[in-house]
Amino acid sequence: MKLLIDSVFQEEPGIVQDLREDLLVATMRDSSIPSLLAAFLFSKGYHAVATYRIAHSIYSQGRESLARYLQSLNSELFGADIHPACCVGRVRATVV
Repeated sequence: MKLLIDSVFQEEPGIVQDLREDLLVATMRDSSIPSLLAAFLFSKGYHAVATYRIAHSIYSQGRESLARYLQSLNSELFGADIHPACCVGRVRATVV
C-alpha cells in the first residue's frame, strides 16, 4: 500500500498540496480538533478525504478496479462512501 501511495504522490504532486489544505480546513472548521497533528492522527473525516484523493488519482489513471477497492476500504474503515470518479474541491487539469 505504501508503494502505491508513494507512486501517486510522485505522479501527481498537486495531491500533496490538496492534502495539506484538507488538513488545515479540518482544524479550522471542526472545533473538536485542537491541532493539525490531531487531525492527521485521529480525524476519520480527514482520513476519508485523503483516501478518496488517492483513489481518485488512481481512477483517473484508468485503474478503476484498484480505485474501487480503495473506495470499499474507505467505506468500511471510515464510513464514507465517496466514488473515486467524483470531483471534490478544485479541479486540476490533467495533461494527456
